[in-house]
Amino acid sequence: MDRYALVLTPTGHLSAIEWPDSPTSYLDTLHTAIGCTLVQRVEITDRLTMWVDEEGLSTQPDNLMSTLLVEAFRPAEQVYHGTAVITGGMDTEGTTQPLTPEQIKIVIGRWMSTVEELLLN
Repeated sequence: MDRYALVLTPTGHLSAIEWPDSPTSYLDTLHTAIGCTLVQRVEITDRLTMWVDEEGLSTQPDNLMSTLLVEAFRPAEQVYHGTAVITGGMDTEGTTQPLTPEQIKIVIGRWMSTVEELLLN
């Protein structure tokens, strides 16, 4: 079964990465994709989670696209910094889930709408 997460860089580049089967590999995957040692969980919805560098506020550039992506679902509490990883939500045992194909379509659609809006304004 294919398991994916999406990566959104401060330059607005969106790409997919494989999400590991084993929860013991989740942090390594996040650290590598984000380029950090501490991650912060940002709940976009109960079924979508964004992960960012916990120390990114002082060490990473603004990630306007990730901030606007959160805003496409709910008000963002802050401007997010550095590379972001978007996964599914957590199951009843607290295990982070990969994105479903439908969630990938929704996130890409919201990302494309955000890019279009930025280009037109």
